[in-house]
Amino acid sequence: AGTFTASQDLSGVDYLIVGGGGGGGSLNDGGGGGGGSVEYLTGQAVASGSYAVTVGAGGAADANGGNSSFNATTAYGGGHGGSIGVGTAPSAGGSGGGGYTNGGGASAGSGANVYPGGGGDNGGSSWQGGGGGGAGGNTQNPSQGGGTYSGGNGLANAITGASVDYAGGGGGGYTSGVGASAGSGANVYPGGGGDN
Repeated sequence: AGTFTASQDLSGVDYLIVGGGGGGGSLNDGGGGGGGSVEYLTGQAVASGSYAVTVGAGGAADANGGNSSFNATTAYGGGHGGSIGVGTAPSAGGSGGGGYTNGGGASAGSGANVYPGGGGDNGGSSWQGGGGGGAGGNTQNPSQGGGTYSGGNGLANAITGASVDYAGGGGGGYTSGVGASAGSGANVYPGGGGDN
């Protein structure tokens, strides 16, 4: 959090606001957290004055990411992954969290560039949680057994001068194995391995 101060009226301002990523589902084969919404505004007029800047934090286990905001625009934090161990369904925040085994992924939530999370598998020998949705496209299958266990990809944006992917989803956890990979993007990580 902080403050942006414009000493004079500005025009043609571009800004990118990204919500914090959702936390993964705790315990066993939890779903991956969804990426936050991505709000990209171009050519904006910003009057002189001070503006609050809020940067949403990543969510803890079983919790949505925090919202980010600037100049009356909000980017919503990603939804958390589902957790069968604590009976918590995945949540829609920005992009939806992934489902636990035998459960579907959360639908897309609020904001721009948001997509559903992937469903967990059908149990059996794998026990794999679904990956969280990412801002880069509707690549996840939210149905139970959808098989989209890696996180959804982030959305490419070159506001910094170089193209960077933002708001990728987290990979689903895996009982008795290694978690799935994260989607593309800055500061995205794979799901954790499950217990034995």
